[in-house]
Amino acid sequence: ARLSFANVDLEPENIMWWIEENIPNEYEKPEEIVKAYDALAMADWFRARIISRNYWKLMRYMNDLMTAGVSLAKNEMYRKFTKYQFPAKLRYLASSKEEREQEKEKLKKLSKLLNCSTKKVKTEFLPYFKVLEKDEKFSRFFESMSSG
Repeated sequence: ARLSFANVDLEPENIMWWIEENIPNEYEKPEEIVKAYDALAMADWFRARIISRNYWKLMRYMNDLMTAGVSLAKNEMYRKFTKYQFPAKLRYLASSKEEREQEKEKLKKLSKLLNCSTKKVKTEFLPYFKVLEKDEKFSRFFESMSSG
């Protein structure tokens, strides 16, 4: 299982999404599915540790858990063909890219107007703006934000 991902030209996070999407297709028994997701969750925990602490030596454990760990969740090898599906998360991100970029631009403009970070605008101000957007006076303001 580890060798099958050695020559894959994808980021580990994308590989994780592929595995996550296809565990229910490949595994049949509930206890095996649970074991597979447990191994994948532990791999994700290592991924978060790598990112937060910049400790890249943990990458080998992450790779082992998301490949061999998931593979060892099976008690026996199945004699069936499984068609793997493209991850729904990647499909969604690809289809909503333009919309997310437009929202990002609006957030940048609002952050300059409000003199704060885009993160603060998104978490603290945007919910109120979405309510105000329904009002006719404020909707013209938001249209002007979109156009220029």
